[in-house]
Amino acid sequence: MQLWKHNFRGKSLVFAVTAASCQAFLLLGFDQGVMSGIIGADNRFAKDFNNPDAAMQGDITGLYDIGCVLGSIICYFVGERYGRRTMLMVGGAIMIVGAAILASSTTIAQLIVGRIITGVGNGMNSSTAPVYLSECSPAPIRGALLTLQGTVTILGVVIAYWLDYGTNFTTSSFQWRFPLAFQAVFAILLVLQIIGLLETPRWLVQHDRHEEARSVIAALEDTDTANENVTRTILDITSVLHEEQKDGPFRFKELFTVGGTGNLRRILITISVELAQQFSGSNFLNYYLPAILQSTLGFDRNLSLILGGAAQCTYLVGSAIPVFLMDRFGRRVLLMVCSAGLSFCFIMVSILLSTGDVGPAKGAVAFIFLFQLFYGVGWLPVPWFYPSEINTTRTRSRMQVIASGWNWMAVFAVVKITPIAVQNIQWRIFIVFGVLNAAFIPMVYCFYPETKGLELEDIPLLFPKRSITGGVFTSRGKTVVAHEHARRSSVGTDKPSDLQEMEHDDYSGYDNNYSTNYGAGGGAGAGGFMQGEVQSSPAGGKAGFGKDTVRPVTIKQLLGATRPHPDTDFKIDGECITQVTFVGQIRNISKQTTNITYKLDDGTDIIEVKEWKDGDSMDDHMDTDSSKPALKEERYCRVWGRLKEFYEKKTVQAHIIRPITDYNEINYHLLEATAVHLFFKYGPPTGANDQKLGQNGQPNGGVSVTVDGRELPSHLSPRAKMVYKYLRESPQSNEGQHVQLIANGMGLEVNEIYRAAEELVEAGLTFTTVDENTWAVLDF
Repeated sequence: MQLWKHNFRGKSLVFAVTAASCQAFLLLGFDQGVMSGIIGADNRFAKDFNNPDAAMQGDITGLYDIGCVLGSIICYFVGERYGRRTMLMVGGAIMIVGAAILASSTTIAQLIVGRIITGVGNGMNSSTAPVYLSECSPAPIRGALLTLQGTVTILGVVIAYWLDYGTNFTTSSFQWRFPLAFQAVFAILLVLQIIGLLETPRWLVQHDRHEEARSVIAALEDTDTANENVTRTILDITSVLHEEQKDGPFRFKELFTVGGTGNLRRILITISVELAQQFSGSNFLNYYLPAILQSTLGFDRNLSLILGGAAQCTYLVGSAIPVFLMDRFGRRVLLMVCSAGLSFCFIMVSILLSTGDVGPAKGAVAFIFLFQLFYGVGWLPVPWFYPSEINTTRTRSRMQVIASGWNWMAVFAVVKITPIAVQNIQWRIFIVFGVLNAAFIPMVYCFYPETKGLELEDIPLLFPKRSITGGVFTSRGKTVVAHEHARRSSVGTDKPSDLQEMEHDDYSGYDNNYSTNYGAGGGAGAGGFMQGEVQSSPAGGKAGFGKDTVRPVTIKQLLGATRPHPDTDFKIDGECITQVTFVGQIRNISKQTTNITYKLDDGTDIIEVKEWKDGDSMDDHMDTDSSKPALKEERYCRVWGRLKEFYEKKTVQAHIIRPITDYNEINYHLLEATAVHLFFKYGPPTGANDQKLGQNGQPNGGVSVTVDGRELPSHLSPRAKMVYKYLRESPQSNEGQHVQLIANGMGLEVNEIYRAAEELVEAGLTFTTVDENTWAVLDF
């Protein structure tokens, strides 16, 4: 439901979305701070509610956080269905009702009910606002905008503190009723702000509302809907969502998967960052600082309230600092610096309070102020948006709900035990929080990946390794580079980058002893297995033999292709492949707004082929002219493209796909694919390069591939064994031998030497020396 619609565009729209999200956190901060100046003192509130003891004070304050947990749970089950806007409006409306109940309270029971109801609304807001802002924010400034949420949270706390101080001088129930009712003002403003705004593009695409999503993206970028950047963004979102949703409706157990996107790792980080935020000791001060100053340092009520308000002003200054630092230094650095500062401050407070003297105790106040500065830099803003950054679109809203729920449970634990702990162990509670803050430093360094500058579509690639730290420790947090998703999927350009490469491909990567090309002389016109010149490899780069050769394959070969790491090319028969071509019968055609998915069967297996198209050109692609061959189900077609893999599922991104009109082409292709397979598995046929293959693939012609009476590893190809033997028997030097010298000495082609050298390097039998084209031998 949308009663009206704002006409904001570009920066104005981003500002409006940011302001609405921040309004939710202003309300959150006010609620966190409002009880601090009311509870724990001999005032009108205490008289109206029969002087609640420490345990009851903890209940009144903490049950609000249980309400927040309930709101988060509600968001988990219905938030994804109704969208970000709806949940924020409902959350604001619930808080208006809760504020009315609080302001009219006459018993502790009614007061607690009002606190729980406002907590429910706040839990819904805190679960939704970070997702809403992160999905609408430009990547280069997303960190700064999300950090603003933390800043306005503290602004809300400051407003609450000084409002409490202002009403403290009255003796009527206005002293506590007005502050509790005032939160309704922020809730009303939140609802009014959200009503006229748009839903996020990622939620719209996820619910098949592509045209609305296109309009939202165009509005955010202040351009027209036909702009190529809008199309690119739609394609990025669609491709990621398609891969995330390929397994059907979301199931709860997906949150605990170890393989694929590693959701278990993500949920553990999500929970730990929320627990760390609360057990740093922040809300220990936010909720009870005036009471702590009175009981521990012996200050009077008026001075305690003034110092509490001043401390929150310092907190506000600290919260503004990361707005300028978050997208420069990143999340990890600020969290670790923050943890070190917090630990230092609390240890110093413990030391000063342990003396029992008034002078050092007053000095401890300075370190409490310094604590507020440090906390605002890191642990205040990051936990509110980090879960929405590290989790994929499929689980993002649910993970944010889980984050919010754990956050509020941790808040409840802290505010419940704080009055009791201060009463029993007094200043020693600062030691507990000081040690915990020190422990957070290695936790962040080893397990938290950096998300600075990443697109949300890069998030599925955050953990490339399945080690304990997911690659975070060894990469120092930089597990993925910005726009990595676009490089891997190669979508969203006027002409796919792979297709641009294909127009200038070198089809010379294969030996020239076979000639089975069908039509158009091979290459891009048929199968690409043709004679040509050898590619050279530039110094310092990887050997480039046949890098962009179009390889004819079967679908079974594609599905069996392997690669040692997601950043490397796939291999078939031990050889790298980039461009591939194959034929198949179309079993199914699925037409979507931005792409067409074909399910092809060539008799060896079945694979999905995706062809990305602009929405306007979709109808042109599916040609309805009956006089021309068309791509239809049960007909055969030929595909040129690249093999892709998302979450262990292989698909082909098609550059060209055309119908087959001459069925001889199918037989020719299968023969060609077989010939290439035999070439790579057993080497050149008899007569090639004056070598013959005998039994077990061993070279004949007087060449015995043994070294010092020992056979080389059996998995090596005959060609690799011959090259190794040649290197061992050649004069040895520290520099090794260049590829051209080896090729000339053995009478082989340079591209054959490159392939053999790659095998030997992977087997640990040779190593590169002065550059990537020169090798020396190792013993085995």
